[in-house]
Amino acid sequence: MEVELPAARPVSYTLYEPRQGYLESNLELRIMPAQISDIEEFVRISERAEECRVKRLEDIVKLKLRTPSKLYTIKLNADQAAEVLKRVKCEVIET
Repeated sequence: MEVELPAARPVSYTLYEPRQGYLESNLELRIMPAQISDIEEFVRISERAEECRVKRLEDIVKLKLRTPSKLYTIKLNADQAAEVLKRVKCEVIET
């Protein structure tokens, strides 16, 4: 008995033009942001980050670290975010 299997769907990736100074090649593969739950790890990553963007919502604060290869995020309450922002070692931008 032969069973006909459906054709496999091809995997597709979206390619974007690189930001200035990031890659030698002319294309960059965009990767999803990583959410971090450990504050100490977030502070360690801030040492190699270019900037930290702060987005204040009603009851939480989102901190976003942009490194050359990836975006890292963490969600904290306002008190914790204030303490973390004192320890971050890159430029802080309020949005």
